[in-house]
Amino acid sequence: MTPTADDRETRAGLGDERRADGDALDADDGSAPPAAPSGPTADEEEIRRRAYERYLARGAGEGNEVDDWLAAERELTELRA
Repeated sequence: MTPTADDRETRAGLGDERRADGDALDADDGSAPPAAPSGPTADEEEIRRRAYERYLARGAGEGNEVDDWLAAERELTELRA
């Protein structure tokens, strides 16, 4: 029996991916999934520390977190260049 368009839509909705020729795609190609980050990188920790220093230096006022973070990134990037 030939599958109808409705059958194909139902299978596709259930994750049964198929190529144009009708063969099922093999989801397990043997490659490992990308590793999930285990936590902040050293760079992120440095940026976080510097952004916090900037926050304290301006009197611990709220509302400029993004500016502090971006300025800290810039400063550390310039130091490394």
